[in-house]
Amino acid sequence: MRGISIKNRLTVLFFVDSTIVLFSLYIGYYILSPTINLFANKLLIVSVLTIQIAHHLFAWYFGLYRKAWMYASIGELKSICKAVSLTIVVVALVQLIIAQNINYRALAITWMLHILLIGGSRLSWRIYRDTFLHYEDSAAKRTMIIGAGQAGCMIVRQIHQNPDCGIRPILFLDDDTKKRGLEIYGVKIVGDTKNIPAFVKDNEIEKIIIAMPSVSRQRMAELVKICMDTGARTQTIPRIEDIMTGKVSVTDIHDVKIEDLLGRDEVQLDMEAIANKLTGKTIMITGAGGSIGSEICRQVNRFTPKKLILLGHGENSIYLIERELREKVSPETELVPVIADVQDRQRIFDIVSEHQPDVIYHAAAHKHVPLMEANPMEAVKNNIFGTKNVAEAANMFGVPHFVLVSTDKAVNPPNVMGATKRFAEMVVQNIAKNSKTKFAAVRFGNVLGSRGSVVPLFKKQIAAGGPVTVTDPK
Repeated sequence: MRGISIKNRLTVLFFVDSTIVLFSLYIGYYILSPTINLFANKLLIVSVLTIQIAHHLFAWYFGLYRKAWMYASIGELKSICKAVSLTIVVVALVQLIIAQNINYRALAITWMLHILLIGGSRLSWRIYRDTFLHYEDSAAKRTMIIGAGQAGCMIVRQIHQNPDCGIRPILFLDDDTKKRGLEIYGVKIVGDTKNIPAFVKDNEIEKIIIAMPSVSRQRMAELVKICMDTGARTQTIPRIEDIMTGKVSVTDIHDVKIEDLLGRDEVQLDMEAIANKLTGKTIMITGAGGSIGSEICRQVNRFTPKKLILLGHGENSIYLIERELREKVSPETELVPVIADVQDRQRIFDIVSEHQPDVIYHAAAHKHVPLMEANPMEAVKNNIFGTKNVAEAANMFGVPHFVLVSTDKAVNPPNVMGATKRFAEMVVQNIAKNSKTKFAAVRFGNVLGSRGSVVPLFKKQIAAGGPVTVTDPK
């Protein structure tokens, strides 16, 4: 009943229900007593009035007039059964009170017809919509869905209800052999995941949706690799944890993310220990506008620090991270954006002296390997002397904790960037020998998706049709 107003919709349903109720009761009596004068039987007249009133009351109570019947399913059928059954019970009680007798057979027939016709009237719109309004989009991509569980079923149902979504489900794959040969919303389960490439080739599949939100990351990585090797566009749905916490819906299909290829579960942090160190404290982050520094800002912000100092050299990057954090920062947290260069020793000392941070995360650095090969002096000034300035300021003003963000390229460094970061580690280690400040250095590998990392470059090259450049064939 698309396009009809709520008032008119209610009028139509009220009229249809009244006709069905009247028809069901009279037919029930007529089948049992074809010669009875239906219009002269006082008990029957009383039953008609009772069933009309009771039905509309229970129909309103169970929301039969408020439901969107184009999406009717088992839940709506249950509501119909409850409303009809209670209506018949009320009619039986009225008959018992008035005539001290209940016409069980007539009411049983009435009950069956009542449910059949009320349910049919509601479901007829969905049947009409699915049969006559459903159309095949010739441009829709032929899609294979991996996983015939609840998530896969919901996806196919959503696709059928939105035929203009550009997706045409062709087949299911599922490792449960008991499901083999079954159909879900007209889509057949044809096999398991062992022969994905063959199914893609034989059925001319253009798109694959992996609908397995509870699968392990290792298994997800295996499936993603197999699917992407077929050349079909591969998408996944959110993990079960995100669905359960309400962050996303099971129908939020997205392209494969880098995390899906990680092949292992994320490391779980000791949140209590972190909270004790950060909550209510003053935290300073250098390089706060960079990809690693900005993520540290987001993570630290979750623990409601007293003051969060966002220090960076690029004004635009600091502006962006400050604006982002402003939207979700706690009222108890003071955001302090600071434009400064870690190479400016006096400026760094003044900032640390003014704010007296409890923890400093030093993420400011030059990290582009080829650029630092071409500009070694800049790498030395920023990565070595910049680190020395911040670390010595932390030591002089008694900052309790200092963390240097380093790199795996500092291990037996083969290039200028790695060498300067290793030198920065040595600077921090040397200062730590005679300092009350607890110094630490953490080496990061290639941070997934960070600016300047290989992943965004690969994604851009793939989007352009290749080739994908690598630094070593191995």
